[in-house]
Amino acid sequence: MGRADRVVILPDVRGLYHFYEELALRFAEQGYVAVAIDYFGRTAGVAKRGDDFDYMEHVQQTKPGLIQEDVGAGVRQLRALDCTAIFTVGSASAGATRGSPRLPGTD
Repeated sequence: MGRADRVVILPDVRGLYHFYEELALRFAEQGYVAVAIDYFGRTAGVAKRGDDFDYMEHVQQTKPGLIQEDVGAGVRQLRALDCTAIFTVGSASAGATRGSPRLPGTD
C-alpha cells in the first residue's frame, strides 16, 4: 500500500453509527487512512450516540450542500496527507455526492 490508500466513509441514514466507527478501524488495521463523516455533527453534536439515537429528527435537518461540505472536509483532510487518490465507501443516503462529476474537496 502506498500514497493512494485513503478512504472516506459515508455512513447510512443513521449517521456516524458505531458500525461506521468500527469500519474505519478495520480499514486502519489493513493500513488505510480512513475518515468517517458525521452528517449530524451540526445538529446532534459530536458525542457518542447509542442504539436509541433518534436519527430521523436529524435526517430532516440535513441539507445536500452541508453534506457536500462535510465530505469535502474529509477529502481535504486526506489530501493534506499527500495522497494521490481517494476512494469512498458507504451508503447512497449520502446522496449529496450522487451525480456530482467530482468528489467534493477535489478542486
